[in-house]
Amino acid sequence: MHFKVTIDALVFRASVGQKLRGKINKCSGSHVGFLVYNLFNGMISAKQLKSSGYAFAGGEWKKDPSTPKAPPLVVGEQLDFHVELFQECAGLISIEGKLPN
Repeated sequence: MHFKVTIDALVFRASVGQKLRGKINKCSGSHVGFLVYNLFNGMISAKQLKSSGYAFAGGEWKKDPSTPKAPPLVVGEQLDFHVELFQECAGLISIEGKLPN
């Protein structure tokens, strides 16, 4: 027997500390959720957002007026972040991130 086999593969090789971009798909009081490359879920925790000078109000994370200006984090917007941690559960990869300084 002889079989001809072809394969398409997608290689994702991000590393901790790397800067990536995601599209925000959820804003809650506990975290901001986003999608990276339309394939991988990511999140930034409320604790990390608060330490970066953000506060949650009206369904979005807004920068505290006493800190340097930054756009609010709202669903549909792009978000630049640094990878903190990768998690895998049942074959799905998720990314925990932090905001750039």
